[in-house]
Amino acid sequence: MSVDVDEFWQLVNEAIKLAGNPDHSITAPDLIARRAIELLATRQPEDIAAAQGVLDELMARAAQPGLHAAACLMNGDGSDEAFTGFRGWLILQGHRTFENALSDPDSLAYRADVRENAVFGGGLRSDRALTIPFEAYRKATGTELPGGPRRHPAPVPGRDYDDDAMWERFPALAEVNLGES
Repeated sequence: MSVDVDEFWQLVNEAIKLAGNPDHSITAPDLIARRAIELLATRQPEDIAAAQGVLDELMARAAQPGLHAAACLMNGDGSDEAFTGFRGWLILQGHRTFENALSDPDSLAYRADVRENAVFGGGLRSDRALTIPFEAYRKATGTELPGGPRRHPAPVPGRDYDDDAMWERFPALAEVNLGES
């Protein structure tokens, strides 16, 4: 039985619990990724490889222009690399947060870690999330995952996001990240 999207989300949710950080502080993504690697490494190699396919699908689903604009607002960086890391971070926040953000990126404004990032910076990103299957496969088998770690570029057109457009599209995120209008 290979890992499907529901099992992948169960794994992420278990990793969040094991990380012991219910408030999802800005420092938590690396710890969540490490816990996910440990959990996934207990599975059969074919399950781990299937998890890579699920991760690829989730990264593709999150490659949306609206989410890119919101990520740019929150992180101050609209590059492909930054958006790739942001999507990795988003996956590590769990299924509900992921789906809510895809349908309404402004919903992220109510998260403690998003507010913490607005004050202290550091960025909402996790490049390590993108290596979970790769690292789990290596840990489980001592060999490399066929195909290696994936790149998840998502070139998004229209990167000229001015503050007025952000206030209009994402009023809650703009308030958190830009201050009062």
